[in-house]
Amino acid sequence: FARETAVNGGRLYVADEYGLQVLPLQCSGSDAPIEVVVDLKPGNDIDTINCSSNGVVPVAILTTPDFDSLEVDHETVVFGPGEAHEAHSNRHGLKRHEKDVDHDGDVDLLFHFRTQDADLDCTNGEIVLKGETYGGQQIRGVVSFRPTPPHLLHGIQNLGSRAQPNPFNPQTTIAFDLSERTQVSIRVYDIAGRLVRTIRNQEIYVAGQHQVNWYGRDDQGHTVAAGIYFYRFEAGSYSETKRMTLVK
Repeated sequence: FARETAVNGGRLYVADEYGLQVLPLQCSGSDAPIEVVVDLKPGNDIDTINCSSNGVVPVAILTTPDFDSLEVDHETVVFGPGEAHEAHSNRHGLKRHEKDVDHDGDVDLLFHFRTQDADLDCTNGEIVLKGETYGGQQIRGVVSFRPTPPHLLHGIQNLGSRAQPNPFNPQTTIAFDLSERTQVSIRVYDIAGRLVRTIRNQEIYVAGQHQVNWYGRDDQGHTVAAGIYFYRFEAGSYSETKRMTLVK
């Protein structure tokens, strides 16, 4: 039985008469990390970040012909000088998001980092992402960004979003103004913080005025009870949470 070997994502694959073995790849004489391709705000050609916001920035490690992003241990990945970790978690730990963000047929690894946790240096223009593969090989990626221009920052912060009517029955309209083309997410939560409805999920909107409706239903299409709800509006790195009241 001929022995065959292959290297991928920091691991050595050995196929011989005993079967397939997967071994951590040790690079003799070099501790240099693997350079990975990082995409800031995947699916969005706007690379600006509001460094002073409390928002979340989506960042992806892309799978390429030379590297499989799914080999990365997502719990080791940190972003920026503040070494921010994935912002989303559950009872099992940090959430892992696998998605083909660049639509090339390969699955990529998507992260969400809080801007304030990353402690970004807006005078630098580059952000470093670091982590390790499951095989213990260090990875590193550098992404360039532009600070949100002051006039755009002023427009986003002052216009924001608003729900009308409020209180409402049976529906309300969430209107928002954007000063630049960006990704928008809008999610509704109940007073206990449970997700009720995802109205928009990282959809691209051009600059200008927009509106979406919420008809008082959850993600399964069921009518929700009267009471207090909150919607979270995210546009790029900007985010805000506002209260709504559904009356019957």
